[in-house]
Amino acid sequence: MLPGRQLIDEIESQLDKLDVSDWELPTELEQYILDNGDELLEEWEETQKDYSDKREQLNLMFDSIQSAVYTSITDLENRLTRLEKINDQLDGLIEWEDEDEDD
Repeated sequence: MLPGRQLIDEIESQLDKLDVSDWELPTELEQYILDNGDELLEEWEETQKDYSDKREQLNLMFDSIQSAVYTSITDLENRLTRLEKINDQLDGLIEWEDEDEDD
């Protein structure tokens, strides 16, 4: 079984044990877990070793995922800002070349 699928199954099992069976993981969250399964499963196993309370395990796992998502968002925003600056600089160079051709 893929690590991400294993983690999803374990999270859903924990939710069932906590009588939260009517709640489902959103599709986007499932996909994120599938995409990052190795790293997240390792963290989940560590959390289970360190904490016995099932609800606390889930809270810590969700907090960890949220933190990773926030970090990814920040990285993407920074990258987008850099790319926009590069694009503006290229526009300036293209305009400069166009001005030279007009002369």
